[in-house]
Amino acid sequence: MPGTYSCTVGGGLYAIFSTPWAEEDNYVQSIRDTWREILECWLPESQYEYDTRRQAYEYYDEQDHGPAQQMDICVPICKR
Repeated sequence: MPGTYSCTVGGGLYAIFSTPWAEEDNYVQSIRDTWREILECWLPESQYEYDTRRQAYEYYDEQDHGPAQQMDICVPICKR
């Protein structure tokens, strides 16, 4: 498909978070809010830390289309 690319994601532990379902007008804000919740609330309170050796990524699939949209945020983590 034009404008897309693929890559191989290295192995390791990832925490996966789904954004709340949002209508198109609020979708980008819901992604920002989910990132904020992950980085400012979940990570500091968890037994994990961000694994800087690997990249985080956002996964868009069929849930990312239609009147209500959702996507997954995949964060590389390792034990503290």
